[in-house]
Amino acid sequence: MCGSRDAQRIAQDLADQITRRLFGIGLELNGALARIQDPWTTQRVRAALTGLDDVIDDLRRVVFDLRTAPQDPDVPDR
Repeated sequence: MCGSRDAQRIAQDLADQITRRLFGIGLELNGALARIQDPWTTQRVRAALTGLDDVIDDLRRVVFDLRTAPQDPDVPDR
């Protein structure tokens, strides 16, 4: 089984990978935004970009909370 340090490292690695992928999707959508002619579609893509930014912020907060969470002295690392 994984110890808490291993779990934190795995969570950090996954969060980094997911953040990079979400950021890449955001860049692609931003690039496509300039080509969209329809105002309604532009608004929807901008809303999706805001949602992506919110998800990235949430993910970073969760990882930060994992890093700063006090270790339970009764649970040994394995």
